Amino acid sequence: IQRFHRYFESVNFEKWDDVKAPVIRFSEDGKMAYTIVEKEVVVNYEKDGESMESTTNFAWVAIYKKYEDGWEIDCVASTNQPTIIEEK
Repeated sequence: IQRFHRYFESVNFEKWDDVKAPVIRFSEDGKMAYTIVEKEVVVNYEKDGESMESTTNFAWVAIYKKYEDGWEIDCVASTNQPTIIEEK
């Protein structure tokens, strides 16, 4: 949690856009579901006093299971392309 907090405190999101429309599917019995998402993310941050920009394209699949008290993520698989860093 601390690692995520430090990351989100240190960047400004310029873009968090779907590359393709997300795919959302439910099992026939309504007890499981999955999503497939592909995003382009652009963030700005400072490194050694210089303004930097990072662009990342990545996709993930999340599998959800329905429990008595609601849906929970059961599994996530993610991949991303290497980050491209450019000076502004």
